[in-house]
Amino acid sequence: MLEEALLTLAAAGGTAVVTAAGTDAWTGMRAAVAKLLGRGDRERERIELERLDRTATVALEAAATAEQPGSGRRSGAEHALASEESLWRGSFERLLEEAAGTEERERLAAELRVLLARHAQPEQVGGGAMRNVFNGPAAVQIGDHNRQDVQFSPTAPQPGPAGGNAPMTDDDSAARLPPGEQTVHHTYNGPTALVFGDKNVQRIRFEMHPRPDLPWPVKLGVLPREAACYQPHGALLDRVDPAGGAARPLAVVLTGPAGVGKTQSAAQHARRAWALREVDLLLWVNASSRATIVEAYAAAAARLLGVDQGDLDLAARAFLDWLYPRPAEGGTEPRRWLVILDDVVQPSDLRDLWPPPSEHGRVLVTTRSREAALTGADRKLVTVGLYTPQEAVAYLTQYLGDHGRHESTEALEALAQDLGLLPLALSQAATYLLDSGQDAETYRRRLADRAGTLEEVLPEQGSLPDDQATTLAAAWSLSIDRADRRKPRGLALPMMELAAMLDPNGIPLAVLTGGPARAHLVAHKTANGEGPSEVATEGDAANAVRSLHLMNLLDHTVNSETYSVRIHQLIQRAVRDRRSPQQLEAVARAAGDALVAAWPAEELDTELAQVLRANTAALIRSGGAALLAPHVHPVLLRVGDSLSAAGRVGAAIRHYTRLLDHVGRTLGPDCPSVLAVRRALATQRCLGGEPVRAAEELQEVLADQTRVLGADSEETLATRHNLIWAQWTTGEVQAAERDLRKLLADRLRVQGPDHPDTLETRHNLYHAWHELGDSHRAVEAYQRLVADRLRINGPDHPDTLSARHQMGGIKGIMGDTAGARTELSAVLADRVRVQGADHPATLAARHALARLHGEAGHPEEAVAALLALYEDRARILGAYHPETMGTRRLLAHWQAVAGHRDEAIATLEAVLSDQEGVLDPGHPDLVETRRELSKQRTPRPELAAGPGPDMTVPSD
Repeated sequence: MLEEALLTLAAAGGTAVVTAAGTDAWTGMRAAVAKLLGRGDRERERIELERLDRTATVALEAAATAEQPGSGRRSGAEHALASEESLWRGSFERLLEEAAGTEERERLAAELRVLLARHAQPEQVGGGAMRNVFNGPAAVQIGDHNRQDVQFSPTAPQPGPAGGNAPMTDDDSAARLPPGEQTVHHTYNGPTALVFGDKNVQRIRFEMHPRPDLPWPVKLGVLPREAACYQPHGALLDRVDPAGGAARPLAVVLTGPAGVGKTQSAAQHARRAWALREVDLLLWVNASSRATIVEAYAAAAARLLGVDQGDLDLAARAFLDWLYPRPAEGGTEPRRWLVILDDVVQPSDLRDLWPPPSEHGRVLVTTRSREAALTGADRKLVTVGLYTPQEAVAYLTQYLGDHGRHESTEALEALAQDLGLLPLALSQAATYLLDSGQDAETYRRRLADRAGTLEEVLPEQGSLPDDQATTLAAAWSLSIDRADRRKPRGLALPMMELAAMLDPNGIPLAVLTGGPARAHLVAHKTANGEGPSEVATEGDAANAVRSLHLMNLLDHTVNSETYSVRIHQLIQRAVRDRRSPQQLEAVARAAGDALVAAWPAEELDTELAQVLRANTAALIRSGGAALLAPHVHPVLLRVGDSLSAAGRVGAAIRHYTRLLDHVGRTLGPDCPSVLAVRRALATQRCLGGEPVRAAEELQEVLADQTRVLGADSEETLATRHNLIWAQWTTGEVQAAERDLRKLLADRLRVQGPDHPDTLETRHNLYHAWHELGDSHRAVEAYQRLVADRLRINGPDHPDTLSARHQMGGIKGIMGDTAGARTELSAVLADRVRVQGADHPATLAARHALARLHGEAGHPEEAVAALLALYEDRARILGAYHPETMGTRRLLAHWQAVAGHRDEAIATLEAVLSDQEGVLDPGHPDLVETRRELSKQRTPRPELAAGPGPDMTVPSD
């Protein structure tokens, strides 16, 4: 959308074309306009010339019609001219909109300004001139405030002192008229006018004078009644009307979602200005449509100036003209005014209706929109937000107390948070409490009951407090519909439904713009859409989010990838209430698909992973039933894996336990989804320090999967893989090696030698050989595995780099420290190049290389490397991540080897303290830290060489 200044310029161009038609200026105007719009294209210029000729014909016909009797014919002529003016305004708007970039647009605007300056007839003389076109003799207009007599004479007025046509006064105009001229009478309920000009164009200057009998100050319009127990929004008034000599904006635009108190804030400002006698005119306008704004201006013109309201547009323009600053007359000071435009829907409603800039006037606008066109150099955007917790509790306490009800501060604090600190929700909820007789705790339980709707816990339409016109839910419906009508039309509502299922505190934009989200938008496009469409682009989805943002239905932070979108919890509730349970189930599954699609395979960004988990938790609360049938939605398994990857194994175990308790009863024990959840739970138990119990449970899952899915299914083979790992963890490496050989034979037969699972099984089998003492065989096997990885995946594939990493570690344990350091240094360089310096695998390579420095007899070098690695892991993964704490444990070991025993003990004590705060008491890492700390505290003659190589953990 064009800036307001350019829209005004285009409008001026449309007026100038129509006004010049039929005048001496037409020839130059016609050629210049055709050339500008033709842009060097001769054919286009010819078309524009034909359009201009049609406009000239319409103007001539309108002038001829105006001379004939019959107001209906004159009205039709005026309408035709207005249509032509609108067409040319649109042409100039398109010219500027279609410009290729800002620089081109500015160049075209400059050309249009030059064109108007050279060829347009001047519209004003002094402060308030208007122009009428007469295809006849010169005219003189005389009269008093109301009745104006227009006399047409074959002789033009005599030249004035400067050689041009001089304005005439009532005293001398009659004397200068030739005898026998025709007089035409027009009645103006407005100011006195003077007409002067040449044979064709007569310019009328209106001097705007208020009615002499008008008592000042004047208050027009009906201000809303102050809400009961109204709580002012902190320092909002200071932002609207800054004190202490700060610069005051000419116009302030109060924006915010429905229900935050924009209208009440504007009314409070108006009452204060009136009480302090800061204004002579206070005009309150219901600005919900352009028509109501024009009507309010026209009514003001009638009251102030005596203007007839027969033509609302002319009367409105007369009022705006009166607001223009002009020199004081007769020693009187200019009138001070305040115009408040309440509930503006869209910027176009104020086109040509903004009160003019004036040092004596102020404008205050309230709107749910925050479109850029509402602001500008002289307009300040002020966001009206929620109550603070203190303001919310103060309101509830006073409102309920005034009706003899008293609740504890704790109960009201909790209620205010449940209602999201939204002023409208607080007022309607407080009224419902009084009407229903419920206490705050009972109300909170009903509010939290998702089986009910928001309307069931709020007053009915006829029982709303403070003259409120709509319920909370209805207040947002209008905003949603307005957003849905914006481009891309029909997508805002389904986007809102998707966001309503997720975390109100932050939704990554990628969740709402990914493939599953876009499929949902297409499938549920509303009737506001522009016909059927099979696809929605990422840009369409992002624009739908922006449409909701511009209507203050959600907040979209452009420069944040993690907390991109925030939305009020009650808006979410109101949106969900609009849909049936079956419709919500479909939206919930789409939201789950969107989360899975946005979840990275490797959680390099721990903050993003946490936000995705929070969104999954919100989705479970809002539509969890849809995620549990007819099968377990993948997002429920993904969130458990994410908890485990973040080191929160206990939380992962609790998540899978609750999930299994539910789906085990609803889906049955033989459902493949239930078997997958059982395997995931057993795997987390092994990570959490219960390998024996994990092995027993995995054995049971394996038997059931073999019976239900078959021995060769991928799910069954994966469970065998995890069972072997549990056996290994219990110390049964010999049995694990035997079962790995059997598993490898089956995977070769079923999945083939190049399948990723087959290669992973080979990787673990070779590691078992090393653990059993056959390191030479393991190194040779790893060399073959690396060759196969290179052939299948290429040199830069993460699995190829992992095989090289493992082979280098084994070389070091075998005593080939130099060869190991060379291999791991090369792996580290490749990981930095391929995966980046902050990738967890790159950090793991640094960890292994630091240990090799120590084992090569350089403990101080190892300490320095581990200190740097700890800082990076804490920054990237978080201070409490298992790998970060593992780095600190290894650091303590090499600090002790280097002779810094006290530092080693301090490091381990800090690690133990952190682990006790985040890990379950029996967690293996916690047990290991306690053991290491006990060793360091006990003096001994020599220290071990350090922890062994990192064990490869089979994936679930």
